[in-house]
Amino acid sequence: MHDSESPMMESLESRTLMSASHLGWGMGMMMGYHHQQAAANPPSATIQADLQLIQADKQQIHDDMAAARGVLSVDAKAVRDAMAALSGTLQPLRDQLKADITAAKPVLKPDLAAIRDMKRADSAAIRADYRAIRADRNNPDALAADQAQLATDQQKLTDDLAPLQAQLDADKATIVADQAAIQAAIDADPALQAAKTQFTTDQTTSQTTIQADYDQLAADQLQLKTDRQNNA
Repeated sequence: MHDSESPMMESLESRTLMSASHLGWGMGMMMGYHHQQAAANPPSATIQADLQLIQADKQQIHDDMAAARGVLSVDAKAVRDAMAALSGTLQPLRDQLKADITAAKPVLKPDLAAIRDMKRADSAAIRADYRAIRADRNNPDALAADQAQLATDQQKLTDDLAPLQAQLDADKATIVADQAAIQAAIDADPALQAAKTQFTTDQTTSQTTIQADYDQLAADQLQLKTDRQNNA
């Protein structure tokens, strides 16, 4: 039986190979035809002009991005240099902040724990109120009572947290003052402020320029599409 199948398989393989050969030849002919057609029908002057504009737009984006990176790199260095020049003023303030944070940790930890525990305790009633509201959504009278209870429980949470938050604010007042002193020293330094302003200005200018580049590219791509549709 295997011997009788062998000639049949060989014949099938032969036909398959011939078909593949003919297909490859046909594809080659088609590609060659389309290549000849493209060579015989080059883009019109209008389309060529559109394509040149698009290429110029892409180059402009590349150039403006490179320019922006260069300018902003210089600006960022100026900011870093100004901060470094201010280190003699800032370092003692930073040291004081670090020391005050270390000293306040044993006090702030129970303050934060008290706030967390109060939120957990009062939130249980508020979650129950929301469940009641969902359950009574088709009962106007019960729903109104549920909403009133929710408002009461939310106010209780606010009232319960107020003294705890006040205690936390009082215990961290020194840290807040240290942070304000550091910021005030930064804000008062004219060289640093000038460097930061220059960076912001150049950043905004660069973003505006590059966005305009992208808008121009989109407009030119749209024009190309329109010209092709109109066989320009």
